[in-house]
This record gives sequence, structure tokens and C-alpha cells, in this order.
Amino acid sequence: MIFDSLNKRLKKIGKLRRKLVLFSLMILFVLLLQLLWYASLRYEDVLIKDQNMRNTGRMVIYGNALTTAINKRFALLEGLYAFTTVNTSHEILKKSFNIFASGLYLSTTGIRNFALAPGGVQRYVYPIRGNEATLGHDLINDSRPNVRIDVQRAINTRKTVLSDPYKLRQGGLGLVARRALYVNDTFWGLVTMVVDMPPIFEEAGLYSKPDDIEMALRDRSGNTIFGNGSVFENEPVILRIELPEGYWKLGCIPMGGWHKAAGKRLLVFQVSGLIVLILIVIIIYLFINHYLLLVEKNEHLKLSHQKLEQEVTERKQVKEALQENESRMRAITDSAQDAILMMDPEGRISYWNPAAERIFGYTSSEAIGQNLHQLIVPSHYHEAHHAAFPVFQQKGQGAAIGKMLDLEAIRKDGKEIPVQLSLAAVHMKGAWHAVGIIRDITEQKQAEEKIQQMAYHDSLTGLPNRQLFSDRLGIALTHAQRNKKEVGIAMLDLDNFKDVNDTLGHDVGDLLLKATAERLSAALRKGDTVARSGGDEFALILPDLKAVEDAIQVARKIVDSFREPFLIDTHQLVVTTSIGIAVYPNDGTDEGVLLKNADIAMYQAKQAGRDRYQLYNKA
Repeated sequence: MIFDSLNKRLKKIGKLRRKLVLFSLMILFVLLLQLLWYASLRYEDVLIKDQNMRNTGRMVIYGNALTTAINKRFALLEGLYAFTTVNTSHEILKKSFNIFASGLYLSTTGIRNFALAPGGVQRYVYPIRGNEATLGHDLINDSRPNVRIDVQRAINTRKTVLSDPYKLRQGGLGLVARRALYVNDTFWGLVTMVVDMPPIFEEAGLYSKPDDIEMALRDRSGNTIFGNGSVFENEPVILRIELPEGYWKLGCIPMGGWHKAAGKRLLVFQVSGLIVLILIVIIIYLFINHYLLLVEKNEHLKLSHQKLEQEVTERKQVKEALQENESRMRAITDSAQDAILMMDPEGRISYWNPAAERIFGYTSSEAIGQNLHQLIVPSHYHEAHHAAFPVFQQKGQGAAIGKMLDLEAIRKDGKEIPVQLSLAAVHMKGAWHAVGIIRDITEQKQAEEKIQQMAYHDSLTGLPNRQLFSDRLGIALTHAQRNKKEVGIAMLDLDNFKDVNDTLGHDVGDLLLKATAERLSAALRKGDTVARSGGDEFALILPDLKAVEDAIQVARKIVDSFREPFLIDTHQLVVTTSIGIAVYPNDGTDEGVLLKNADIAMYQAKQAGRDRYQLYNKA
């Protein structure tokens, strides 16, 4: 009715009134265009925020993968450090360094070399090929100022010190990790690892990132070590990659920038809005000119209807695409073998995937809403959590953020299991949330224990093998030299053991060897070592002797115990033993010499009639 009366008035005022109305419509159209422009700016902000949240989720995955790849290699340096801590003598390192370092080197990719620098001078390098020039290099007095600074910092802090990534002399981008080793609070030397960066980037998936994002990585000094440094000039999503010393920054933006990423949907919004504005003006104009422009009005209404349908269709497609992306991400987390969970700012569980249900025994409905630490974290971690949680709530920081940690967790049935935790902080809706990936490493731990057992113990008797015996003997001799003590080395075998094998068979012989191991273990003192050196031969380490008589007393006890019959299967066997004894330092100071002299003494005991012990006699 308003537009009908307006149309009648326009007819009365004539052409002059019509011009005034058209001018007013133009002013209205300009105002509406300004309103559309303001709405477009606001909608662009919404699109950019949505893109920001999507990229934040991606960054967590790449950041966790990068942190895992880095820390896995730093763990190798800690392994070499632990090995060197208990094997600081030149004799032991000369024999064992290459064996141990080769195991670390072959365990992963991207390691250029491992090196030990007693007194700051590199004496041991693996692999030696391609690194010959580093032998004898004095790190403390290196001609490069940055190397000297890093070395001195490692010596002063006694912690792992990392160089910033740089171009290596052998080619490629890498970094150097060093840690100073102290023995009895005295500087012994440096443990060093040179790491290639490209394999770490490859393992973290940075080279195979999606085409719709652009990523870059900066080191602690602000140098770009991956990607294009311009990423950090375009308001990127940034994730901190925590290191043993400082952190790197991983930045991400949509390919071409935020405005280009939002451009298509923003264009749809602007076109749709412009269409609506035009329709409003046209409708007003058509109502004013109701009788004169009736046909044109109907055509414009039909056109506008078609365009509105197109807008609805496009919006529906956008909605379906968002739902599809959400379904895809949920499928990824639902099919993951590791537990993926999220903790809200109050410490409550807000997401719990199927793998978490399988690992911990709680269904999603049971877990969501529960306090994470009270549900699956052992009590001995609670105090540290309560102390650190306020800092996480305020800043999203913490000792566990961005690191790979081996911890224990509690299942629903109360059983503690070993797990590997990777934790990241995500800022959403004005608060910090935690995203955790938890892996059950029970089988891994069991496999490591089994490998350890197989590597250092005899498969038949369970006693230490030659390798473990040699390691313990080296430690015992080093301790004896330092404390001016004596160490007894004994070699023994079973008298006429071959007759048992020949007459009763190897199965009975194996059972006899097992029984021999048990009887020897029972006869030794606490702290002594018995090992099977091969066949029916066994070797003993008797450390911290007050006098040679202590070794004689142990040998006499063993000889007497072997005079008691063995009940093997249905056979009662009387098997005596002959023992040869050498004593450090009187009979030798070298491991090989002591074993040789103990072996000579054992054959002297056999020549004297068996069933006895014999001290080494140089004559």
C-alpha cells in the first residue's frame, strides 16, 4: 500500500518528481553499497579466522612429527653420552666405540657422524670414512668463533648445546649437538653428533605438505632453514618446536596469502550481496513505476530468482565440502592406532578417539568430561602437573609441550602401562587447549628387554656371554686400578664333559650345563660374575679382593660343591671341575693377559689330576 500511494504521488508531481525519486534511489544505492563493503570486510575476517583454525590443526600434526623426528635423533646423542659415561677409558673405547656407535648410526637416517673428544680433541669418530679430517681436531681452540662459543657453553652448562643449522663442509644443511662429559666432577671431554636436516624435514612430512598451504621454519637466530622466509611476513600461524636448548618457529599461511584463500567465498558473498542490493533498488523502482515497467519487473524477478537459486546451491556445496572435510579428519583420528585426545582449559577431556578406548579401556562417553590426570595419570606425576598447569592455562607453555616423553599411564583395570606422549598447545576461543597423541609402547619395551637379554646373555644358561663378561671385567679393572684393589679372574671347565655328551647325548649335556650355571651362581659372592665363555668353559670375575686367599676360598667352595652328584633327567652324574686363577695386578694388568694366564692355570690344574684349583704360576 505504501508503494501504491507513492506511485500515485509520483504520477501527480510529474517528471520533476520522478527525477528527484531517481536521484534519491541513487543515494540509497550508494549507502547500501557502503554497507555491503563493510559486511564484506567482516565476512573476510570470519573466513580468515576459519582458515586460521584449519591450518592450526594441520600445524599441530606437522609440529608433532617434526618434534618427534628431532628428539629421536637427540636421544641417540644421550645414548652415546650414557655409554661413554661408563666407558671412559681409552682401552674400552678403542674396542667398543665403533660397535656401539654403528648401532646408533644404523638405527635411523640423517646422522653424519658421532664423535668423542677427550679433553676437547676428537679422537673417536664414526663413521670414519669421509670424516678423516676431523680426527685430532681441537674443538676448544677451533678457528671458528661460533664453534668455540658452543663448545664453551656445553662445558659450562653441562647440558646438550645445539648449533643453529648451517651448511656443512661435506655439503647440505645440518646442525651439531654437543654435550660435555664430566667424570667425578672433572671435565673428561665432549660427546658430539652431526645431524642432516633434510632427512628430518622428509620424515616430518614437510616436503609432502598439501599444495594449498605454504610453510617455513626459522631457527633460534631467526634464520629461515626451510621454506620461504616471506611466510613470516604475512601473519602466519606459528607453532613453537621445542628443542633441548631454545626453540624453532614453524609458520604456515595459505598458498598465496590469507586474502587469496578467502577470495573465492568472499567473491560469492560480494556478488550475492550486490545482487540483493540491485534487487532492492529495482523492486523499489518497479513499484514506483508499477504501470509503466510491469513487464520489465517480472523479467528482473525471474532473473533474481535464478541467481538466488544459484547462491543457495553454492552455499549448499560449501556446507557439504565443510562436512566432508570434517568427516575426513574424524576418519583419520578414528582410524589412528595411537590414542588422540584433547584437554580443555580446565583439565577435562573434550575428545577421546577409538584408539584411546582400546588402549585405556574407557569408552568415549566414560572419558569425556573427566579430569585427564585423575583418570589415566599415575599419582606420582600429579604434583608436577598441579605446579605447571596454571602456566599452561595462561601461556600455553610447559615442560612437556612440544616434546616426546616416555611415561606411565593407568588403564581402567588399574594396570600401569608404558606410553609415549606427544603434547601440543592449541589456542582456541581465547583459551589454551592441549592435544595429546599417546602410543602404547608395552610391546616395544618388551622387545627391547628381549634384545638386551639376547645381546648380552648366553641363550642356554642365561649367564652373561663373552661381550657382557668383557664389559664387566673392563669396569672391574678400572675400578681396581683407581682404588688400588685386586681382582680375581678364574677359568674353569667340567672334567670329562665330553664323555657325558658321547654316552648320554647332547640333551643331557645341555641340562648339565644349565645345572652347572645354577651351582656356580650359588657358590659366588654378591658382586661376583660368572659367564659362559663357550662349550663347557666358564669364566669368573671376583672383584674387590682383600687378599688372594679370598679367591682361593671361592674356588675351594666351587670345587667342593661339584663333588656332590648332579641329578640330570634320570641320571646321577658326578662331574668335577678344574679351576685356574689369575689375580690383577700381580698376574697381569691387561684383560687379555689375565684371561690367558687364568686359562694356563686351569690346564695346570688338569695336568695335576683335575678336581682342583690352581693359582697361575709364571714358572
